[in-house]
Amino acid sequence: MISNLVIIPSRGRPENLARCIDHLKKNSVVSDFVVGLDFDDEHNYPQIEGVMYEVGNRNFMIATLNAIAMKYVDKYLFLTFLGDDNIVTTEGWDLAMSVTLAKNGYGIAYGNDHFQEEKLPTSIMITSNIIKALGFMAPPTQKHLYADNFWQALGKGLGALYYFPSVHWEHLHYLNGKAEKDAIYEEANADSRYKEDRDAFATYMSEQYVDDVTRVKEALNAVL
Repeated sequence: MISNLVIIPSRGRPENLARCIDHLKKNSVVSDFVVGLDFDDEHNYPQIEGVMYEVGNRNFMIATLNAIAMKYVDKYLFLTFLGDDNIVTTEGWDLAMSVTLAKNGYGIAYGNDHFQEEKLPTSIMITSNIIKALGFMAPPTQKHLYADNFWQALGKGLGALYYFPSVHWEHLHYLNGKAEKDAIYEEANADSRYKEDRDAFATYMSEQYVDDVTRVKEALNAVL
């Protein structure tokens, strides 16, 4: 039974995406895959068999992630975000994570990215009941960065954040010397982007976080 959907937003990196999907197909047990592309970039991506595609207007990563998550949230028990610069090398990674989350009834799980490791959940698997209660997978006021900080805070606030050190989904990023700094990294990691998303995250934490955690707990308690 397929119970997990892996969402991979991508732009300007068809080779990265092909590598990411290849590793996912080899090592996944209970997952489907959907790629988020932009209309002006779709033509650069050959269609990969067994992969779903969602194409929309040019947008930043979090908006694309949220749009796809909300479209599929009723069809899957778990949703996973993975960057196109990640490679999953642990066989059955998705089954291991989903079993733990299913036993608890809700939560957020993350693996070893060989970069931030336990420090931050740079990619996650999250139960769909949390997304339904929130109405998003990451705060829509953020564009690209600080989603990992949000997921960490949310998981801790719910008492359901799980780290899987033996699940390897390596992040091949330029900041850890495992990729070249391309135009996508330039845009996403610009000083202005850090400031805007850092400020948006700080505002979210001070003005909305507590209410959101309370709302999620109430929604979960009503059905569990």
